[in-house]
Amino acid sequence: MLVNIQIGQILDLSSIGSLPTSGQSLDYCQTMQQRRRRRNRNQTQLPDRSQVQLWSNQRLSSVLVMECSSTQIVADYLVDIINIIRQSNLTVLWALRFADFWNKGITCTEIIQMLILQALQVNPQAIHNNGGTLTVANFREVENEEGWFAILNRALSGVPQVYLIIDGGILGHATGYDRSTATRWLSRFSQNLSCIVKVVICASTIDEKYAATAWSPDAWMKMHIPIPKRRLALNIRRRRQRRSTEKGS
Repeated sequence: MLVNIQIGQILDLSSIGSLPTSGQSLDYCQTMQQRRRRRNRNQTQLPDRSQVQLWSNQRLSSVLVMECSSTQIVADYLVDIINIIRQSNLTVLWALRFADFWNKGITCTEIIQMLILQALQVNPQAIHNNGGTLTVANFREVENEEGWFAILNRALSGVPQVYLIIDGGILGHATGYDRSTATRWLSRFSQNLSCIVKVVICASTIDEKYAATAWSPDAWMKMHIPIPKRRLALNIRRRRQRRSTEKGS
């Protein structure tokens, strides 16, 4: 009961209370996914579980980069991967897009806060651990991003491994669509968290040239997502129509 009260007080903080909960963002993404799949029936492309499992089993590989020419397909894949991980009873946290997120000035710090709230909900015993009690005062005293990473680390106390699913649209918005900044920021999770960290991100969000020089070759894995042929043909036809319209104008 005391843990629930403390979590409720943390959720009531003005700096955090305005953020969407993990359930709200997942519900939004699932709704959008279902709409797209109804519209493009028989064109659904599901994740290759064997590839996801291969990456998951590689202890040194901390980042899974999902490559696809369609950001919508990647967004749908993220929902599917969350479901796959949850079915395996593993700890997974996510920062997904939500309604009108592009009109809100979301920051990288707020992404960390979204993960903290979810971490406390799936790992409530972290409120009381060997490092002391995590209180509202701890949250109010945080002055910078390093402090929020420290709170996230405490919220994951006792968790041996965590999967972080980061929506490319959210991270791109938070970093001003600066891929180098986004890539460096993603590296901070493994640097600041005590547990094993596994991150899933869209290739269009990161600077792969920077990653190739800054990250160990074993630290990340790339997974290509093919577009269904019928959908690909439709996309090509639409691009041609737009070009002809632009030329005509």
